[in-house]
Amino acid sequence: MKKILCILLTLVILLSLVACGGSNSGGNNSGNSNDNNGGSQPSNSPSNAAPNSPAATSGASPPAQGNEPVPPGEGTASAASKEEIIRGIIGNDTDIYGEFLTLVGGDVGFVTDDVDHHARNTYHFAFVGSSSSAATKNLLNGLVKYQNYFNFQLDESYSDGDNDRYITLLETYALHDIDGFFLNADINIFARVTEVADELGVPYVFMLTPFRNSQGQSMVPAIGEDDAFDGAIVMTWLLDNYVRVLGDINMDDVGVLGLHYSTSIPMRIRMEAARDVWNARFPGREDQFYFIDTAAQTPPIAPEASFNEVAAFVSSRPDVKYWIIGSATGMFANGAARALESLSLDKNAIICSVGIEELINEWNAGYDGCWAACVSINANIYCMPMLAGLLALADGRATPQTLWSDLRAPGDIATYYIMEATLITRDTYLDYGKACEVIINHFSG
Repeated sequence: MKKILCILLTLVILLSLVACGGSNSGGNNSGNSNDNNGGSQPSNSPSNAAPNSPAATSGASPPAQGNEPVPPGEGTASAASKEEIIRGIIGNDTDIYGEFLTLVGGDVGFVTDDVDHHARNTYHFAFVGSSSSAATKNLLNGLVKYQNYFNFQLDESYSDGDNDRYITLLETYALHDIDGFFLNADINIFARVTEVADELGVPYVFMLTPFRNSQGQSMVPAIGEDDAFDGAIVMTWLLDNYVRVLGDINMDDVGVLGLHYSTSIPMRIRMEAARDVWNARFPGREDQFYFIDTAAQTPPIAPEASFNEVAAFVSSRPDVKYWIIGSATGMFANGAARALESLSLDKNAIICSVGIEELINEWNAGYDGCWAACVSINANIYCMPMLAGLLALADGRATPQTLWSDLRAPGDIATYYIMEATLITRDTYLDYGKACEVIINHFSG
């Protein structure tokens, strides 16, 4: 297999020179990366879905955008050569999803790098977070799967919101000869974290959130997704599919909701993008879109929070007969669906969310209600590039400035590696899960 991959990777490089740059699994193995509930900094601009991705082919056409960075996962490798490499892993009988193609690039720092990871001593990496969340737990569980194949051991530590303790954790790990960090810190100490890690001489990759300077430049290697693009896909799918679910309804009778927690920048970006799609598709109906903010709820990030807010708002609007709902997280979509059921309005609604974990559990239990689709990235797939990137840094095959350089947006100092999300419905989630399992199992040996 390594010889085959080596040949294929050589072909990638040759083709690129000629062309000049020419979550969750199904069943019980669920887990997604998208429910990033902490503070974040926005990416420069949305990215486009890869041509072969379900997001581009299942009724959700990406909105037109301008001034875009390099689309996720493309770089100097052509789409055809990337697909050939992925086919070498998953075979010809498994569907290829857009996020699979983001695993392959034309530069160093990918899971398909031709490297013998067992020709060195076992690396010791640390997963250091400011707090534990569903997103970090899913990523951690994904990384653990790959310890044997990529020859590393993984520790896990959290500062529980104590920023001074976060720095102490880094310094303590360095005293014990740590080989690399996966970092998810409070946005307010990003600069200090990078300064300390650089002083300690320990390579690192940021996860979920990019570190940008005041000019908006990405400063360190980071893995994330395009929140604006995810939110736009949510609303695009809803507007492409509401007639199929609700019928040919009078749009005067429609209310559109964007569920989010306003303190969370990723959530806010997602639903602002959803609003923009609604406004573009239905000009003159801007006043029919409403943000539903859970900030007043305790806790604010929970299904109960959106249940309370949606139930109260919908009850206050008896004039609205139909509801089109986009949600920044699966938790909020879950609460909204339950609220509509409690009001006997679930047959008059359609919901699409960013984040899949809760919905997969519902589908596995036979659910076929108003929460009909989601946009997500399998957490086990999502963590692959950040692992491959940290391995390249620890090996000395790349520096923070050269890692993933062919994927770098113009003006950035280091690359913000944008993973592509996949739009999933009840009809497609099992096939999607099976396809993810093939790749996950390949690198779990």
